[in-house]
Amino acid sequence: MILRLQLRNFKSWREADIEFGSITIFFGANSSGKTALLQFLLLLKQTVEHPDPTIPLFWGDEHSPVELGGYLDAIYRHDAERKLEWRLSWQLEDAIELLNATGNQLSHRALVAYASDTAVVEHVAYTFAEVEVGLQRAEDAYEVVCKGYALKRTRGQPARISLPVKCYGFPEQAINRYQNADFLARLGLEFTRLFKRVYYLGPLREHPKRQYRWAGAKPRDVGFKGELTTDALIASQQMGKTVRRKGRRGSQTVQEAVAEQLQRMGLVSQFRLREIAPKSRVYEVQLRRTPDCPEVAFTDIGFGVSQVLPVITLCYYVPERSIVILEQPEIHLHPAVQMALADAIIDAVKTRSIQVIIESHSEHFLLRLQRRIAEKELTPNDARLYFCELQGGESHLIPLQVDNSGNILNYPPDFFGDPLQETLERRKAALK
Repeated sequence: MILRLQLRNFKSWREADIEFGSITIFFGANSSGKTALLQFLLLLKQTVEHPDPTIPLFWGDEHSPVELGGYLDAIYRHDAERKLEWRLSWQLEDAIELLNATGNQLSHRALVAYASDTAVVEHVAYTFAEVEVGLQRAEDAYEVVCKGYALKRTRGQPARISLPVKCYGFPEQAINRYQNADFLARLGLEFTRLFKRVYYLGPLREHPKRQYRWAGAKPRDVGFKGELTTDALIASQQMGKTVRRKGRRGSQTVQEAVAEQLQRMGLVSQFRLREIAPKSRVYEVQLRRTPDCPEVAFTDIGFGVSQVLPVITLCYYVPERSIVILEQPEIHLHPAVQMALADAIIDAVKTRSIQVIIESHSEHFLLRLQRRIAEKELTPNDARLYFCELQGGESHLIPLQVDNSGNILNYPPDFFGDPLQETLERRKAALK
């Protein structure tokens, strides 16, 4: 679980300081910087997954979650003199023993600059317990810097060290230079593990199809556009993947869990994937809108079902304790269904211990979260809410202060427009 991100000089953000909960949501007007905060996490994810260990950051291409261009495109005000800096803290999946201490939290920080027409890591470090260890750039080489722990030098090893592994790892040369530095490899491994647990679904999802051919794929997720949703559902059935239900006996299949949430949202009364003929590997999604309606194909029902299905599937398909990033999960949904979607995400968070990070425009989604906080199903620390605004070309982050009754104590002006002003103007028009 990601605990905190401190970020400087990324896109429209000169600086941002974000504390995360089990559910973290960014609200705000268009082009206020909401998406950029998600993009930074995705930038680190695609860097971890890129095969080239020498690139500090992989800015992306048409196959990656985000395509950011390059350093000058992504740096604040496109200023080559500015440095991209961040500090990320997270909770490990399990407590580890390291440097004679046991703990389950780790912090990583890095400083990346622009030199010779490319990005260069100037500093990378980790903090665990009371120890901070990292690499510091000195001209064209690096030195190991360690505070709170005495490293023992191995004779015959060179004084200078080559490039770090991307923006987060220690090269073998740094580990071999000391007799007691094996733990350095573990730090980079934990960073990799963190972002291997991050899954992303974008705001533009594929249209439904009448039939789906399954070639035996067992995808990690549902795809950036939800294009692998049916593959994931079919694969989960074939693998016997189940969802444990807290407070209930037994478990459900992923498809049963998804169907239950679609029913609770009032979108369908029945949902199933059906192979059209034995061993054909061609499937169709069959839906029943109400109990007394005939069963129809996916393409013959409202568009909203096809847009929310990847959201629900992703939350129940990924491994427990995953981190799910969603852009506008409420898109194309009726306001009442947007509220029900909030409940579905709360259920997935509680049932599967996942963390969900969302960019949203939905007032109805927010209202349901406020209600659940008032009903004690969530605490204000479980749901971290932020409002993003752009002033003078710079994004600012306003943490929304929510009390135990679900009230927002610092409700920003024009948060979701100005309904009172709309009412006044309508009354004026009526009087005329």
